[in-house]
Amino acid sequence: FSFATQRTWSDEIFFSDGSLDDWYIVGPKIDFELKNGILIGEGKEGRNAFLTSKKEYGDFVFTVEVKVIRGNSGIQIRSHDIDNRLVGYQIEIDPSERAWSGGIYDEGRRGWLQPPPENSRDAFNNGKWNKYEIMCIGHRIKAKVNGKVTTDFMDFMNLSGRIGFQIHSGDCKVMWR
Repeated sequence: FSFATQRTWSDEIFFSDGSLDDWYIVGPKIDFELKNGILIGEGKEGRNAFLTSKKEYGDFVFTVEVKVIRGNSGIQIRSHDIDNRLVGYQIEIDPSERAWSGGIYDEGRRGWLQPPPENSRDAFNNGKWNKYEIMCIGHRIKAKVNGKVTTDFMDFMNLSGRIGFQIHSGDCKVMWR
């Protein structure tokens, strides 16, 4: 994990103490664990669950690698916990044939805001580690998957919020580092 806010880089800012104390689960109580610097989420619930930051973030650059073992996932940014449901922007992690990894979805509100362009839909590698770079500066949200731009979007709805790691409904297991 790499995270920058106000132009100051800090490695492993989220889990530097090796604990999940600054995080909580929104949605069903599924299993999240931190093992050797890798966050592992796994569940078989009927609705999405998120490991969610207690802190809110505005402008930042976030870099993380993700590997999907099974299911579908996403990385929530500038999101809000409303009645035990995380609502807000999500950068998609989609290992299906549709291949919309890196697109931006508005969880719990407006739905798809920007699927990834055709020329970047081959960026995600199933069964392997994939590097996500997410930049939120002012009204702009930009994402890359393995170096390919998948989202470059301007929106005025939320300029700050929580970060969350999604375990999608159904049988899902995902790892982040």
